[in-house]
Amino acid sequence: MTQEHYPATKGDFEMLSLHISEYERKVDTFKNLTLGHFDKTVAALRRDLLRAGSGEIANLRATLREHDERIRRLEQHLGLIV
Repeated sequence: MTQEHYPATKGDFEMLSLHISEYERKVDTFKNLTLGHFDKTVAALRRDLLRAGSGEIANLRATLREHDERIRRLEQHLGLIV
């Protein structure tokens, strides 16, 4: 069983070039889909974190108001500066 080797022809290179171009298009399509999905995921996470942060800030503000009110009442009760 001998195998004969022939030199590559211009047609062989053109066919290889077409296959490479097709592969590059597929890779670009996959890359764009992946980046699009990544961008959407990051935007959703960012939005969720901002909402969570704003909720936490609102909770901290409410707690601060409660503490301020308790301090004011203690000061009044003790006759300190109001």
